[in-house]
Amino acid sequence: MEMQPSPGPDCGFTTPSRTSPSGKFVVDAPLSTKREKLLRGTPTRFRAPPARRLMKSAPNMHHRFYLARDHIEPFAQIVSFKQPEDQPTLGSRYRPDLEETYLQQCFVLQGRLGQGDFGEVVNVRSKDDGKLYAVKCALDIYRNTADRREKLQEVQKHELLPPHPNLIHFVKAWEERGRLYIQTELCSQSLDDLARERHEIPEPEIWYYLIDLLMALEHMHSHDIIHVDIKPSNIFVTSDGICKLGDFGLVFDLNKDDPRNASEGDSKYLASEVLNDKPTKAADIFSLGMTILELATDLDLPNNGVFWHEIRDRMIDEKYIGFLSPELRRVLAWMIDPSPLNRPKASELLKDPAIKKHKLCRKVLLMKHQMVLTVSDHLSIAYIFVTYVLYYVFLPFIWLFDFAHNWSKPIKTTPYSKRGIRNGSLIGPRDRTPEFNMPSADLSRQPISSTPFRFRLNFDDPSTYSDNENGCSPVNQTSISLPDYSGNISPYACYTGSGDSPTSSRTRNGRKRRPRRGDELFVDRRHLRKSREVEEELEEVENDYTISD
Repeated sequence: MEMQPSPGPDCGFTTPSRTSPSGKFVVDAPLSTKREKLLRGTPTRFRAPPARRLMKSAPNMHHRFYLARDHIEPFAQIVSFKQPEDQPTLGSRYRPDLEETYLQQCFVLQGRLGQGDFGEVVNVRSKDDGKLYAVKCALDIYRNTADRREKLQEVQKHELLPPHPNLIHFVKAWEERGRLYIQTELCSQSLDDLARERHEIPEPEIWYYLIDLLMALEHMHSHDIIHVDIKPSNIFVTSDGICKLGDFGLVFDLNKDDPRNASEGDSKYLASEVLNDKPTKAADIFSLGMTILELATDLDLPNNGVFWHEIRDRMIDEKYIGFLSPELRRVLAWMIDPSPLNRPKASELLKDPAIKKHKLCRKVLLMKHQMVLTVSDHLSIAYIFVTYVLYYVFLPFIWLFDFAHNWSKPIKTTPYSKRGIRNGSLIGPRDRTPEFNMPSADLSRQPISSTPFRFRLNFDDPSTYSDNENGCSPVNQTSISLPDYSGNISPYACYTGSGDSPTSSRTRNGRKRRPRRGDELFVDRRHLRKSREVEEELEEVENDYTISD
């Protein structure tokens, strides 16, 4: 079949007349760009959310909840129309006995991407592989079996449609507690968000988006599947700048679906013949042409009214399309032709000379980008490999250097390494030993704490103790009066110094110093035995010192 020649610039867009048709007043808002509407103070970015669609028939509350309870599964279940061996699994992280849903147990919520009439899309990170995904969550639970069957058709069409680089990749779907969840790949942003951020998109970039979407439509139309709802919010852009068509909720299968159950897409991008007839492949071409027209001109497309009909008659003011190239104006006018029979197919558009030229440039840029990514990945792998090799090559030399450094370095010991214990005190060389004994405080009159003994300690008392009280000290809280020795030092005195001889008891010239008051406080109490013999020896020692005085 010979390709139909594309229309020239003379049969493209025309400038509409501002006269009111049929003598009626035009009350519609004037056609303008999104930037002009934003400057007027009525930004479309913050428009009110769309109204929820009403049910065709609303049963009574009791019957409605009764129907809902019959189709609510308490646990998560995979939704798939493939063979059992080809179906995905929920994973080992999911525990049905917990109160958290499967989404909460197996994913980490990163943010919210958007919300529509039927559900909201959230950005999540999988706990299994750590990758980012988009999950579409249904807002309402299943009303009945028919409603559940209708919603699961989106999953079936996802699985029946072969994958394509310009279609959103479907991962899996599951249902839990009466709601449907669809997990897909995550893109950086939608084309609608891109158009609102950048009101002037370069024309080469417009061509690239058109080529990507035409290849996606060609793939779908070759399987007799119509998207029906092509618009910027359903088109997504990856970080590599590749456009992907998504949101297959209204997808229509020409071979299986009933035309009476076909749904309409967004009225801004809807072809006029779809209002009275079933959707066709030409309607997808028209919606794609309106999408590209909106991106190229930044027009704020109307939902209805006079300007809605004028745009479908290709009557657009020259100030909005005058800066477009003749090739782009010709292709857009061909795609939004009022007659669906005159519109080209996706395969015919891809064979157009202007599109083929930009398609070749697009392929070169993608190959260049892919080459840069491949080289970057290989360089990263090579860097890691070289780092590991150098580390293990020089590791023995590092060990030898550390061993030689530690071997040549003398070992430092503490000054107490050669110490010994004699009579419970340290002996041997010791640092910071004072050369003279410091003057001791007079503690003879200071009270001591109460003891469990009944009598006071008095060595001059000749009375004997009972068998149970031999060697015991008094219990009364009193002061201890120690004798003042002015003569020789007690044989049980201990010196504050350490070593083989009491070095601290000698002066600078080596002479032995006289005993000082307080030396008797250092009597080693371990020599005080709790026996009568020890007490008698202590009495004899005290008597000897008394006689000497």
